[in-house]
Order: sequence, then C-alpha cells, then structure tokens
Amino acid sequence: METGPGVPKVYRSSPGVNRSFCGDCGTPLSYDDERLPGEVYVPVGVFYDPETFEPEAHNWVSQRLEHLDIPDGLPRHQKSSKPR
Repeated sequence: METGPGVPKVYRSSPGVNRSFCGDCGTPLSYDDERLPGEVYVPVGVFYDPETFEPEAHNWVSQRLEHLDIPDGLPRHQKSSKPR
C-alpha cells in the first residue's frame, strides 16, 4: 500500500467498513461497506464542483437541523439506507 503526502489513509471502523481520510488534515474522503458491493460513498463537499452531482436519497434525516427541510421528493431514511 502506498503511503505519503496526498495518499488517503484508511481506517476500518467496524467489520467490513472502511473509511478513508486525508492523512494530512483529516478530511473524510470515502466510506465503503462490504454489504454494499460496488458502492463507495464520497462526501459531496470534497469535489471542486459539487453542483454536478444529483442526490439520490437523504440518509440520517433523524439528525438533521430541525429547521432544515428539503422538499425534493427524494427517499428519506431516518438512519442509514444500507441493509442491516
């Protein structure tokens, strides 16, 4: 595995779950789960032009700011959309 400046570090946060982050500043970069093969989740804020990415659903709406509501008709999950 490559290491050094600019190379993400990976933390296995629980069995089958990997989270990558910048080894220099700690910014979260990705999340992958063995239960979701072929899927990698990336925070939209890490992209230079996040407007080009359309959301597919809202996860963890149980933790949203009470006054924030986005009435876009997308599926909403109180917690995660991933299978248990």
